[in-house]
Amino acid sequence: MRAIVHFGPWRHAFRALIRLTRPVRALASPDAESLLSPIDAAEADRCLRTESVFMAGRLPLPLLSRIRRVVDTLPVGAYTHFHHGNSDVQALVQDPAILAVLREHFGCEPELLECTLVVLEPGEDGAYRIGSQRWFHFDFGGWHSLNLFVYLTDVDADTAAHEVATGTHRRRGLRDAVHSQITDEQAYARFGPQIRTITGAAGTMFFENTEAFHRRGVIGGRRVMLNVLFASHRGLLSHGRPGRPFSEYQSALQRRAAASQDRDGVSAS
Repeated sequence: MRAIVHFGPWRHAFRALIRLTRPVRALASPDAESLLSPIDAAEADRCLRTESVFMAGRLPLPLLSRIRRVVDTLPVGAYTHFHHGNSDVQALVQDPAILAVLREHFGCEPELLECTLVVLEPGEDGAYRIGSQRWFHFDFGGWHSLNLFVYLTDVDADTAAHEVATGTHRRRGLRDAVHSQITDEQAYARFGPQIRTITGAAGTMFFENTEAFHRRGVIGGRRVMLNVLFASHRGLLSHGRPGRPFSEYQSALQRRAAASQDRDGVSAS
């Protein structure tokens, strides 16, 4: 029912109202420098409107190296609110180049809804159960939303690469609103030539309108990816995906380290 409401023709009126009530703000510091290579916001907007996806370059190596020192040792899991526990990711999600793309696409001030680090390894696939990311499906985080994906490990076609049926966000029928997941056979029959597998070296970044059908490939090796969801507003259902808050994981590590030191001190005495 939520999808039927979301994809109705009235969505355009809601988007216009949001643009009116949440106008783009000027940067706090007009001279603020981006951490990233230049991104053409107008070209990004064009690609996102037509193709669903825009390749946004790569993280600078020093930034990538600092983030990987944190994530390379993390166990499998989804770590929510990751930006709250990592200053480099906090800077990335607030970067002027990222905000410029969002403002160009939304026509209003963006809202960060979710910042989740997802760590996958072989054996954690979940097969093809209902709700699995292995099914072609679509998502929506509000009347207007975009995801920023960042590969933090090298990703090829055998390493849980992201796949998207480009342009399918523009054609949404009642059948799709009712059935948000479709099988491989249905996807390739309907969208075959449009299905794109996105691979890349660690640091690869891309924006995507996940109202397009997409899925995650087979996990043939460790894959770490940052998934940042932005929207034109925050709604009642804007809670992000379930997972373990990264700050909670950090606190647990600190408690274990403190307990270990206490035990070592008792043993030494």
